[in-house]
Amino acid sequence: MSEQNLYKRWTNVKQKPPLLCFFCMFVFFPGLADNLAAQGISNQGVFINIGGGFLLCQGDIENSGTVTNNGTVDLTGTLTNRGSIGGDGLLDIGGDWINDGGFAAGGGTVVFDGIMPQLIAAPFLTVFNNLTVDSQSAGTTVAAGAMVTVSGQTFSPNGKLIIASEGINNTGSLIYDGQGIPDGNLVYNRRLPDDALYHYISS
Repeated sequence: MSEQNLYKRWTNVKQKPPLLCFFCMFVFFPGLADNLAAQGISNQGVFINIGGGFLLCQGDIENSGTVTNNGTVDLTGTLTNRGSIGGDGLLDIGGDWINDGGFAAGGGTVVFDGIMPQLIAAPFLTVFNNLTVDSQSAGTTVAAGAMVTVSGQTFSPNGKLIIASEGINNTGSLIYDGQGIPDGNLVYNRRLPDDALYHYISS
C-alpha cells in the first residue's frame, strides 16, 4: 500500500488508547463518520460490532469474544482469535494470523500487507472468502500443519504466498474452490524424507 493511500486512510482518525473490553457487554462502531484508532484491542468475551467506517489498530488484536466486521479494519499487528470473528468487511493485516477459534468469512476480504514476513499459524483451519497477499508486502507463509481454503471470487497470492509443507507429514495445505482465476503465483515447499526417491515428469 502506498504512502499516499496510507495518509488518506489515516487522515481524520480519532486516536484512542488500547481498547480493553472486560466489563461492557456490547461495543458498536456504527457509521462512516466513526473513524477510530486504537493502540491494540483485547476482547475478553464481549460482542464488538463494526457497523461501518474505518478502524485503525496500531498493535495486536486478541479476541476471546465475538467480533462482526462490516466496515474496514486496518491492523498493523497480529490477530489472535480464540473466539468468533465474522462479517462482510475488509481486514488489512500487517502481522501474523492465529485462528484458534471460529472465523466466518461471509462476503469479506482479508489482505496480508505486512512490511515484515507474516505467518498463518498451525495447526488451525481458516476458510477465507477473498484473500490477497499484497504484491508490495514481505510475503506470507502458510505454516506446515496449517490449513487454508479460499472460497471467494478473488484470490491474489501475487507471488508472495508460501505453502510450507516441509513438516514430516507435509500437512500444510491451501485449497482454492472459488469461481475466479487466481492472480499471481505461489510457492510450495515440500520436504521429502531422507530416504525418498522421486522421478521428475514435467512442469
